[in-house]
Amino acid sequence: MSASTPFQDEALQHLSAENVPAYMQALGQAARRAASELRRADTG
Repeated sequence: MSASTPFQDEALQHLSAENVPAYMQALGQAARRAASELRRADTG
């Protein structure tokens, strides 16, 4: 089994607390970070 990421840990904390708005906020922030990194990625 692979190690969890900080995002996965945070998401599980929000979900276990049944805090869906906070989970969605964290998900959106992670998506923006991922999009930013993908923009800088080399096409090779």
